[in-house]
Amino acid sequence: MYIILWHFKIKEEYIDNFISAYGPNGTWAELFRKDQDYKGTRLLHDVENKLIFVTIDVWESKESFVKFKKKYEEEYHKLDREFEKFTTAEKLISEFDNGGNKILL
Repeated sequence: MYIILWHFKIKEEYIDNFISAYGPNGTWAELFRKDQDYKGTRLLHDVENKLIFVTIDVWESKESFVKFKKKYEEEYHKLDREFEKFTTAEKLISEFDNGGNKILL
């Protein structure tokens, strides 16, 4: 499994929009589900700062994610541009490979 973690700081007026776009059933997940190697998304909300979120995207492998991004590059970048208005900051936290062990989310 390959896991990608992103950290977001959201503009207050866009919190609901962000959740709709980035949640496990959101717009991003709809795009990701076009690929059979996509395993799911989790959206975490900071308990002390309502403007902070973390996404966890799970893929079968890094190679499958890279292949997906290449195949859906235009749609991926379109969503990225469309939703950037929701945030004041976006940062890749890290990418993980669990070495073939099962991941419980």
